[in-house]
Amino acid sequence: MNLLYWQKLRLIILVCCNFTVLVALIFLVAKPEKNRLSQTIAGKEWELIKNNNILVNERQIIGRKYQEEKNHDLTIEIYYIPNNLVGTSEILEQYLDFEPKLETLTVRENNKIGHYGLFSEGNRAYLTTCLHSRGKTAFTSQQFAQLVNHNLRDRLFPWILGFSDLRDWSCFWVKMSISLDNLTEEEAVFALQQNLFDLVPTMKLD
Repeated sequence: MNLLYWQKLRLIILVCCNFTVLVALIFLVAKPEKNRLSQTIAGKEWELIKNNNILVNERQIIGRKYQEEKNHDLTIEIYYIPNNLVGTSEILEQYLDFEPKLETLTVRENNKIGHYGLFSEGNRAYLTTCLHSRGKTAFTSQQFAQLVNHNLRDRLFPWILGFSDLRDWSCFWVKMSISLDNLTEEEAVFALQQNLFDLVPTMKLD
C-alpha cells in the first residue's frame, strides 16, 4: 500500500515538473523579441546616421547614433546594455577615446528623471546617463543599483525557472553632445538637458 502511494506521488511530481518545463518553454518561444533600438526616436526629428558597436565588460554592445535633422551640431548615441553592473562613469572610462577633465564633469539630479552627467571636451559639450526600464536615470553604479528592483512581480516566474535575474539590470546608455561653436556652455547644457527630458518618456524597456 505504501509502495503504491509513493509511486503515485512520484508520478504526480514528475508530471508537475514536466508541466513546469513545458510552460517555461512556451513562455520563451511565445514571448516576442523586442526591438530595443528603433530606426527613429519617437517625438523628435532625429535621423539615424550610423550603427555603432562598443565593448562593455568584454561584451559587444550594439548601439545607434542619431543626428537632429534641424540641427546637425546635436548628436545622440544610444546603446542597449542587457546586464549593466557598472555606472555611467565606468562605461565612459572604457568607451571614450579621451578622458573627461574632472573639473568639467558634474553630476546633476532632476526630480522627475534622476541623475545624469555633464562635461565638455574640445569644442563640444556632453551629457550622459543610463536609463532604466523604471523610467529613471542614473550616473553612478550606486544610483543604478537603487533602480534594479523595479518590475519584480513580472520577473518572478522566469527567475524561479532560472531564465533571468530577479532584478532588472538592463538599461539604455545615452550619450548626447552638441557643438560649442555657436553656443555658450550654459546654452549648450540647457539644450542637452531639454533633449534628455524629451527623450526619457519615449524610451521603453518593458
